[in-house]
Amino acid sequence: MTSVVCVRIRVFTGATMGNQSQVFFPAMAAIQSKLITAFQQHKVELILNIESMKAEEIRELQWTPSQFIDWLLESDIHFILAHMHQGLDKLKWNMEELLQQYERLSDHVGYPVAKCHIFLQDKFNYLRLLQPNDILPMISIDIPKLLPGVNISLTDHVIHTLLQFDALEKLEGCLGYVLKTPFTTHGSPFRDEAGGIYCSDINAVMVRLAKIIEMSNSRDDVHQIPYVMLMPRLVRNRERKCVVLNGEAKIISETIGTGAFSVSRDDCLVFAEKIVADLKAACPETMSEFIIRVDIFEVNNGRLVVNELESFDANYYSTNGQRFRFVRSMLADGSGAVYSSWWSNDNSATFFNEFWENKIESLVLFFLDLLSRSS
Repeated sequence: MTSVVCVRIRVFTGATMGNQSQVFFPAMAAIQSKLITAFQQHKVELILNIESMKAEEIRELQWTPSQFIDWLLESDIHFILAHMHQGLDKLKWNMEELLQQYERLSDHVGYPVAKCHIFLQDKFNYLRLLQPNDILPMISIDIPKLLPGVNISLTDHVIHTLLQFDALEKLEGCLGYVLKTPFTTHGSPFRDEAGGIYCSDINAVMVRLAKIIEMSNSRDDVHQIPYVMLMPRLVRNRERKCVVLNGEAKIISETIGTGAFSVSRDDCLVFAEKIVADLKAACPETMSEFIIRVDIFEVNNGRLVVNELESFDANYYSTNGQRFRFVRSMLADGSGAVYSSWWSNDNSATFFNEFWENKIESLVLFFLDLLSRSS
């Protein structure tokens, strides 16, 4: 007699066809077919019910963070393919509440683990996990929650903190400051309508900070954010972006900006691998087996520092068709020596296809094992 086992899988895709969605669903179809065939040989009919949700649908439903996490928890296995706050600004989610809701996923079978700061895009908290010499000086400033009708006022403590940062944390070759908001993207009103992220001096920082506090408390088209972060703005603003796949730096590209790098590309790739390894050591839930892009500046005397980190939306394909990009690899003889070679779009496609096939299969089998143990 054939027994029937049903598994409900729910997937948050973010945008309709985000970077990961394009790979995930073909991988899911392949594993679904493979597992169904394998279980049939043991007279088990395996049914995988796969449901997906886009950011657009969450906006239409006007869900709260709690309702969204409820939807994921009602499944047997969940997958999240994008940063969950992106595209949902008009719902005015409270980011502190969202972080608290993520905790409810900690014991649920799924991917990624909700304690990874890069997945959360909690910028200040993932940077402070790193060694001080590997990041720019920075401070966080809490964004107060104001009652209706209460005027915005920067407290003496905040002003003192800003002035202390101004006095103590200057680097050689600075143009002022960068006041960043976490849990936001380039198109956020926090960036475009609050005077831009760049501030010429501390007075300009205070003006922008007051505007962000006002927007976070009163606007209906932005999230409520818990803090902002202040960093120096570098004159040398050319950036190298290193894509690290499963802990190995594979791709490096360079942005247009001022100041050429004196450090070699190989050294940047080694640095990017170190950063990912340090994050993993500090926070074991870091999704280092997946994709992490390390954005790097060079400061005084060739020192490399991290600007920020990305995951789901990191570009791992060349924008110029099949042109290859630079990669660092280990020699196969086990000597630990490295050589420079090339990484193609086909290499990227193979990595992500295999990653998602392996991840989906392992989690389905893990859930089925839990199910058999509990029956």
